[in-house]
Amino acid sequence: WDDAGLPAPNLMVRNRKSGHSQLFYAVPSVCTTENARAKPIQYMKAIYAAFAARLDADVDYHGGPVAKTPGHPWWETTEFHSHIYELGELASAVELTVKPWATGPKLDQVSHSRHCI
Repeated sequence: WDDAGLPAPNLMVRNRKSGHSQLFYAVPSVCTTENARAKPIQYMKAIYAAFAARLDADVDYHGGPVAKTPGHPWWETTEFHSHIYELGELASAVELTVKPWATGPKLDQVSHSRHCI
C-alpha cells in the first residue's frame, strides 16, 4: 500500500506459508440490501476496484471477496491503527470511474421552485 501511494490499512492478514496477504480498511457501514440507494454502493465498489487495481490485487481469488479471518491461528494478523476511514478519504487516494453522489439542488438558487417558502 505504501509503494502504491495508498493510506495504511487497519489490518493486514497474511498467510504464514505463502506470504500472501489481505488488507482491511475500516469504513462506516454501507447499506447493501434491496432497500439501499444505488449510488453509495457504486461509490464503495469503485473505491474497492481502484484500490485493487493500484495494488495489482487478485479480485477474483476464490470467486469473490472472501476474507481471511483476522486473529485466526492460521494467519498472521498485524494491526496498524484503529482509524475508521470515511469513503471520501479513501477515494481521495485514487482515480475513480464513479463520482460521488450529488449533494442535491441548491434551493436558494432556484427561487421559482414549487417548494419555496
